[in-house]
Amino acid sequence: MPLSSNLVDFLDTAIDSFEKLEIARALRDRQPVRLDALRAQLQLENGVFVGAVTALVESGLVITRDGIVTLGPRASEPTFGELMAAYDEDRFAIAAALSKIAMNRMRTMTARAFSNAFVFKKPRRDGDG
Repeated sequence: MPLSSNLVDFLDTAIDSFEKLEIARALRDRQPVRLDALRAQLQLENGVFVGAVTALVESGLVITRDGIVTLGPRASEPTFGELMAAYDEDRFAIAAALSKIAMNRMRTMTARAFSNAFVFKKPRRDGDG
């Protein structure tokens, strides 16, 4: 199933990992929910879970208050519904898109690191310290 460019952009900007996707999906099915109950349900390591929830809050996809998490305003975007429907219909297509996003980010980071390693300094002139 081919994914729309809007859906791929949404994945890239709001949900760029499987952990975030599973959190969003779980909240779609059951909200509000206590953070500790959601983490236990998804069986995610605490650091990974906290990082994913924090990123989802920053993207506007979820809201946390007093240990409770719910979907945020960005979840009302049609693309969120499209993503959830696509994930229910063809998880492989979503997994492939997330993998491609991750690989593109790794390529960008590698290229940046490589170019930073070869930044040439101006030759020093006599008397420069």
